[in-house]
Parts: sequence; structure tokens; C-alpha cells
Amino acid sequence: MQSPLFKSNSAQESFQKCRGLFLQRVDRLFVWLLLAQAILLLVSSNRGGLARWSVLVVLPVALLLWRSGKQSTRHAVAATQMFLAAIAANAAGNAVEGHLYFFAALALLALYRDWRLFVTASLWMTFEHWVERAPAWGDYVVVWVIQCSCLAYACQRGLSDQWALAEERAKNAQDLERDSLTGLPNRTGFQGVLKQAITEGTRNAEAFALICLDLDRLQVINEQFGEETGDAVLEESSRRLREAIGGGNDLARLGGDKFVIILRDSDTYADTQQSMTRLLDALKPEFQVAGHSLRVTASAGGALFPEHGVDQAILLANAESAMTRVKSEGRNNSRLFSASVGLAKLDRLMLENDLREALDRGEFHLHYQAQFNFQGELAGLEALLRWNHPRRGNVPPLEFISIAEEAGLILRIGEWVLREACRQYVSWERAGFAPGKIAVNVSAVQLAHPSFAESVKQILKDTGIRPHKLELEITESALMQDLPRAADQLRGLRNLGILLAIDDFGIGYSSLSYLQKLPMTSVKMDRSFLPETPGVWTAELAIIAGIVNLAHSLGLSVIAEGVETEAQRVALEDAGCDAAQGYLFSRPVSPDEAQKLLPGIGRVTSLRPFYAEDHAIAAALE
Repeated sequence: MQSPLFKSNSAQESFQKCRGLFLQRVDRLFVWLLLAQAILLLVSSNRGGLARWSVLVVLPVALLLWRSGKQSTRHAVAATQMFLAAIAANAAGNAVEGHLYFFAALALLALYRDWRLFVTASLWMTFEHWVERAPAWGDYVVVWVIQCSCLAYACQRGLSDQWALAEERAKNAQDLERDSLTGLPNRTGFQGVLKQAITEGTRNAEAFALICLDLDRLQVINEQFGEETGDAVLEESSRRLREAIGGGNDLARLGGDKFVIILRDSDTYADTQQSMTRLLDALKPEFQVAGHSLRVTASAGGALFPEHGVDQAILLANAESAMTRVKSEGRNNSRLFSASVGLAKLDRLMLENDLREALDRGEFHLHYQAQFNFQGELAGLEALLRWNHPRRGNVPPLEFISIAEEAGLILRIGEWVLREACRQYVSWERAGFAPGKIAVNVSAVQLAHPSFAESVKQILKDTGIRPHKLELEITESALMQDLPRAADQLRGLRNLGILLAIDDFGIGYSSLSYLQKLPMTSVKMDRSFLPETPGVWTAELAIIAGIVNLAHSLGLSVIAEGVETEAQRVALEDAGCDAAQGYLFSRPVSPDEAQKLLPGIGRVTSLRPFYAEDHAIAAALE
């Protein structure tokens, strides 16, 4: 049974271990003290019959019990032997008693390392000397009482110190198992709680649910409003989750924005799904933090014991995999673990491991899709990443880009893509071709990195590409994750002369006011505005015309993507769109195939800028 002094099993186990080591040390010292008493009594010149018999009878019994392993019995016998030996020595009229107390004092002094015990030993020896000078019975009783009182006081203080030390160690162990922000068990503390739940569930044949819950985009709150606001959101979230799970269940914070819950009252799929919905609903009301009204959503994944695992690591991993699946499907939802989820996680993990080595093994390459204006002239090329996996073949970007972002690989991969696209463009220009411009996609992770602008600037210098021939495409969602920071990054890039386009325009956010805050040069209209089947296009044409008019009024050009039919091309041209790309014009092709689409401009022998305005840009790069 767990002591009320301790709030976790591991803290109590730590204290019990400390107490056990302490008692073992006491045990060894008592035994050595017992042997010392026996030797002194046996070698004493005036040993009496009582002393001899006390040693010959009690010593073998004490050693036998000591070997038996019963700690409390050994202590009792050793203490009895010490007092019997003292009585026997006094009855015989010798001075052995003083030596016995002296050894007792030294033993306690070695055990507790306390100066008070040294003083106590000195008092014992002083009084013993007085007794030898004036051995009156009354004086002897007084000295005996004083000596016993000193011994009791010394033992009590020593034990109190040891107990206080053990309590402090237990408290420190408990602090190591608690999250300092929310007061909840941390990952270390939760391991003990989960272990106990599995033990009880196995013993009682009872099922329970393990829920992993992750707050969505807490990092955005930290970056926009500060970490103090993010901490306040975490504290309020933990309070709401405590209330939602009710009594008899456990809540812990594993770190960052991740919580884990043990629900002992949820032992079926339906109960667990209902409980996860209740947890997500608890977080839906607005958070009033530091003067801000914030909405926080969460993703939750659940696993059932013992159906989805009887081991701590497996059960937790399965709950986390279900949560990861929810996040990959759009967040703000919940689901239970299933075999398909487990297989998908394993496949994703294997793909991530391969992705870490793909760049070094040269498995990435770029394809290029042409962009044409409506006069049939090449406007530019978009560089598209391809992964030629040695076993899987060509892996679509949709399958590995999100993995690269989560695994922290997108910065390195993105830099390679940008550098390779710029190198290829310059190579075409050297060969006498006019590729127009080269467009490269930029992820939200790249845009948020503080050194992104400097990295782009360095690539411009290394490859020699003219800045106004490079266009960076950023999605609306990437821009809106941290609009002020994105605006600063983009202004720095635009000052270099780089072109900036909003990718997938029109599907991310209903508010278009952000267009006035960003130094963009063009928008890429999402393919969803172009119906696959031609029909009555009244509504679609109105939307396309509205987008084109809005962009042109802000000085932005418009490129339509995903154009596959002649009817779509005509509609876009009628609406005033500036350029288009899609299968109607060209599929993404290799550099050699793309080169066949490029018009010639004569052999280029120098990479110095073609236009006077580029001289100032080149100077800025120096």
C-alpha cells in the first residue's frame, strides 16, 4: 500500500531503498559491536560467571539469528547482548563497562558522523571515571540514568537526521517526476503510473484506455504572443483536461504540447471514442490569456489495454501512432489505434529512415513544368522535386514532403532544390537558351527559419543566377502561420530582386487583406477553380474574373495551374489571366526534355546581368 507521504510509487520505492541501506549499515555495526563485547569479556582478567555464561549463551544465538536474515530479531539480540555484558561486567567489579560504552559511542559516531555523539561519548567516559572513584550505589544509579538518557538522545537525533535525509531524497525524487509548469507527472513519473495500471489491469483482468493528446500549433502561439502566453495555455489546458477526465483517472504531460491520459472507466471502443470527444470539447471554448482570445484545438489518439498492447512502450507507441495519423489527416480530431494505423506508422518510419540518406545517395532529382502566356510564349519553368527510391521507385512529393518537415530534413532538402534549380537555369543560359524564369516552392519551415534569406542570398552568389529570374512560391497557409515574420523575410528577399508568388491562391483563407501587407509579385490560382468537366461556367468565370481583377488592381500577375483542357485555357484567357501551366501545355519533364521547350537567345558567354537594373542588384549581393 502506498504511503500518503508519497505521491508516486517510484518516490516511495526510492525512500524504501534508502531506508533498507541504512538498516543494513546498522545491522553490520551491531554485529561488529557484539563481537567486540565478546572479545573484551573473554579476555578480561576478572570476568565473572555471569559474564562468561552471557557470552557463551547469547553470542551463538545472536550469530545464528544474524545468519537467518531476520533483521529485527538480530537487532534485538545484539542490543540485549550489549546490556547483558554490561551487567555482567559490573557484577564482576571490573572496568569492562567503560570499554563497552566507548565502543558503542564509536559505533554510533561512525554511523551518524555527528559531533554531538562525540560529546556524548566523552560524557560517558567522564561519568565512568567518576563511578570508579566513588562507586556508591546511588551515584551509580544516577550515572547509569544519565548515560542511558544520553544514549537515547543520541540515537533519537541520529535517527531523526537520517529520516529527514530520506524524506528530502524522496521529495527530490518526487520533484524529478513532476512537470514544473502544470504540476502533472512528467514522462518519468508517468512511467510508474502506467506500470501500476498495467499491473492492476493484468491482475484484475480489467481493460483501460490510454489517450495521447497533442495541442495543435502551440508553437505558433509561442512565436506570435510569446512563450509566457503559450505556458498559460498549457496550464489552462491541463486544468480543463483534469476536470474532463474525472476522478479515478490519470493525467500527465510528456513534454512540449503533449498530454497523456489513462482512462480506467473506458474499456470499449465506444467508451474510448466518446471520452476522446469529451476531451477535445473541453478545449473548444476560447482561452482568455494575457488579454488575448485564443482558440486551441487538439489531436487525440487512443489505444486499449490489453488489446493494443500489454507492454508500456508498445501501448504508448500505438496511442501516439493513432494521434500522429490524426495530425497527418488535418488535426482537430481523434481516432483509435488499428492494425492499419500501425502498419502505416511502420511504413512512415521506414520511409523517414530512407529519406535521411536519400540526399547523400543522390536519389533526388528535379523535373520541370513549363508555364506559357496566352500568346504561346514560354513564361518560365517550375522546378518540382522527385525522389527515385531504390526499392519503391518514384515516390510522389505528397508522400514524403510532410515527413521531411516533421523530421527536420526539409531545410537541407529545400536548400538542395533551390541550389540545383538555380544551377540548372544558369546552365541553360550558358548554353544559349532563354528559360524565362525559374520557380521554386518554399515550405513553411524554410520560411520560418531565421537564416533563410541569407541562405537564398548565398545561393544567388554561388550560382550566378540573376535575382529577377528566380521566383519563390509560398502557400497561403505557410504565410499565415506567422504573418509578421513572413512579411519581414519576404521584404528582404524582394529587396534583392527576387520574384515572390502566392501558391494555391484562393483556398487557404477567406480574408484577402494580407495581400496588402506582403511584397508579392504574382499569385498562382488554385486548380480547384477550374472544373474538370466543361459546362455552364457562369459561377466559375465570375470567381476567376474576380481573382484576376483583384490581383491586377494590386499590381500582381496571375498564373493558373492545373490547366488540362482547351476550354479551360479559353476561359482563362477571356478572364484576363496572364499565364498558365498544366498538362495541356506540358507535363513535368526531365531537364533534357525541358530543354527542348526553351527558345534560344544566342550563345551566352558571360553571366553578367543583361539589364542595367541588375548591376545594382549584383552590387547588393557582394
